[in-house]
Amino acid sequence: MTDVMTNDVNINKRVEQTRRAATKYFQRKITEDPEFYAKDKERVKNYISNRYRNDPEYAEKLRSKQREYAKKRRENKLNKNLE
Repeated sequence: MTDVMTNDVNINKRVEQTRRAATKYFQRKITEDPEFYAKDKERVKNYISNRYRNDPEYAEKLRSKQREYAKKRRENKLNKNLE
């Protein structure tokens, strides 16, 4: 039982180390090369728009988030007006 737990902890540490290293590399790359940042930003934008167009589940998920956000904004605005 403890072996399994220590393995999980070791795996989690490695995942975190890898994630930190990737983040550090990406941040350095962005700082050193503004063209890379612009290209990556464009790549992500295209990916999101294509996925929104081609994946109905993803599109509905985004729309529901937008609806919830708008609803909260309306409620907050109403509450401020009542006070």
